[in-house]
Formats: sequence, C-alpha cells, structure tokens
Amino acid sequence: MRNSPKCDCGAEKQTIYHIAFVCPIYAYRGPRIDCLTTSSAFIKWLEELELDL
Repeated sequence: MRNSPKCDCGAEKQTIYHIAFVCPIYAYRGPRIDCLTTSSAFIKWLEELELDL
C-alpha cells in the first residue's frame, strides 16, 4: 500500500483512469476498446503491470 496518492510519473493522483490511459509510464498502448472487450493483449498488460497500489 502506498502512502501517497501521487503516481510514479509525477501526476498528483494515481487513479485507475490515469494508470490505464494517461500515464506515460504505465498506460496501456492498445485501443481503449480492448479494456471493454478484455482482449488478450489487455489481460496480458494487466498481469504484467507492476504497481504498489
């Protein structure tokens, strides 16, 4: 568990939206529809995402 709401990239808040779509370090690089359809690429990204939430 983190003691700060800041993201590793320096953003003030590390929200799910920020991590998935905005963060220059962690954001998923594929199309956003992959999130809704749970494509194999999106699932792989989730599995390999290493964050202390």
